[in-house]
Amino acid sequence: MINQNASLNRRTMLQLTGASVLGATALTGRTAGQEDGVEEFWQFETDASDPITSPTIMGNTVFFGSQEGSFYAVDVATGEQQWVFEADGFISTAPAISDNGIVFFGSADNNLYGVDAETGDTEIVGETAGSITVSPAVVDGTVMFASGDGNLYAVDINTGEQEWRFVPDGFASGLWTAPTVVDNTVYIGQSDDLYAVDATTGSGEWTFETGGTIDEPPTVADGIVFVGSRDNNFYAVDAATGDQQWEFNVEQQVGVGWTAPTVAQGTVFVAFLEDNLYALEAATGDEKWSFDPVTQRNAWDASPTVVGDTVFAGSRDDNLYVFDVENGEQQMVTEVGSVSASPVIVDGVLFIPDFSRLRAINVGVDGSSEDSRVTLNTLGHYQSDQPDISITDEDSADDTADGDEDSADDTAGSDENGETTGDTDDDVPGFGFGAAVASLAGVSYLLKRQIEDDDRS
Repeated sequence: MINQNASLNRRTMLQLTGASVLGATALTGRTAGQEDGVEEFWQFETDASDPITSPTIMGNTVFFGSQEGSFYAVDVATGEQQWVFEADGFISTAPAISDNGIVFFGSADNNLYGVDAETGDTEIVGETAGSITVSPAVVDGTVMFASGDGNLYAVDINTGEQEWRFVPDGFASGLWTAPTVVDNTVYIGQSDDLYAVDATTGSGEWTFETGGTIDEPPTVADGIVFVGSRDNNFYAVDAATGDQQWEFNVEQQVGVGWTAPTVAQGTVFVAFLEDNLYALEAATGDEKWSFDPVTQRNAWDASPTVVGDTVFAGSRDDNLYVFDVENGEQQMVTEVGSVSASPVIVDGVLFIPDFSRLRAINVGVDGSSEDSRVTLNTLGHYQSDQPDISITDEDSADDTADGDEDSADDTAGSDENGETTGDTDDDVPGFGFGAAVASLAGVSYLLKRQIEDDDRS
């Protein structure tokens, strides 16, 4: 549900409070360490106190799941719920979206779901023998996802047929990371190992062994794979050969992991969970700068994101930190709540998980996230052809909400509160790894509507 105290635009916010809830000063021109805030447009409260996943933005909708087992579609401009889908297990996976408008996410109920992005109706259900707790990847008509049953699957999104499955030699019970797909190769961690798998055939290309569990997905930039391990090392590995290029060591207690890394402008940004946020030279692994938060224990869960010369990092200490990419000079710190999953910025609007809430915040920059985690569609992202977004003014928001409600009535059922709910028709076939499935071929859910906001200028 929408927090009714959160404003939809600057005018309403100033009318209600006399100033922005978090302060409305633009980011530009701030001095280091300044603690004035940024403008919050809206926040969406889930129905439980469980953490939500990283968001994915497509057209006019932001999609995300919750460990309560609900999967939400929320209007980008207003923060109003468009529909909700209920799974039978918790959801901890950031969604991935196909070009024909199917939103894919996994659940601890052992299923990979594919739902219609516009209505939330079930289009595909793929049942495995293990929980699916890491995010899928969609590339060229294929969805790739890992299951707790030990398999990495590739399934045709139009036919539901299994294209291949990959099982590591000497299968271990360790969980997978989410896959990252670059140049027809899937890079994925399981237990202590980093694997490179051919995305067409499913054959293993190489394996890189670390000395500890790999918790978070790798990222890839300029032919190098970057990944952290619980052996206290952060590694750079040649993407073609699997040969180690360098390692960066943190002298802390063994058994503590890293966030998912991301790369921008020749720099790797990654945080050691109970230590610093680091900026490392991508080519050499040399430390450029680091930041030590006030609260070190479990300080970081989320991967940073980069827009232009600015890096944004959300922490479990309730703060959003903003740094200069090159020298690490702190440009801003503002309280946004406990950041439990990786954020993404689209058109200067930061969509950031605050444990069980999703918040939309104007961070005062032009542009969208351009770091490798986001551009490779790992752990929260936006579609590459995402149209511009803007937060609507109050009158337009009412008109838009009315229009969306009428549309929703034509496409999906409504509950007693008028909110649409995803159709979990039992007749929808599962993957069955060979069974035919309903397809959304030809459907495009890239909404071209842009909501004008005369108040944001």
